[in-house]
Amino acid sequence: MFYANESFGKGGAINNAGELRVWNSTFASNDAGQGGAISSSGMAELRFVTIVGNSSKNKIGAGTHLNGGEIKLFNSIVANNFSGGSFYDCSGQTFAQNVLFSSTQGCQPDPDYIVVTDIYFKKYESSGQQDLFNAYDGREFPFENGG
Repeated sequence: MFYANESFGKGGAINNAGELRVWNSTFASNDAGQGGAISSSGMAELRFVTIVGNSSKNKIGAGTHLNGGEIKLFNSIVANNFSGGSFYDCSGQTFAQNVLFSSTQGCQPDPDYIVVTDIYFKKYESSGQQDLFNAYDGREFPFENGG
């Protein structure tokens, strides 16, 4: 889990200039000038990741920021990332396959994504472990098996 990291430049948790592959990870509450969670000028492949609650100071990709490279998202959630009081989940052309966005303002996901505007994230404790975030759409139970 990449939690509560900060950068005054690019990439609150990761600033990638080479090749990056991340699987089964969470990026939450990170902050940067651009790319609150991840900024990439190289190749970034993200699978089964949750990018939630990150922020950027410059309204540029509070979740992910594409800076001349390539970002590919697979089977992931990118939601509730803020910049200047607005949703800015990502910036730049982002390949997205089976990805749930709360907003695509600032980016152009292609080709397979879903935008859900009424998504909420509730915090839950996990037996004394670090707080985790759980996607929740307001129904009685969190998403299960594609929800």
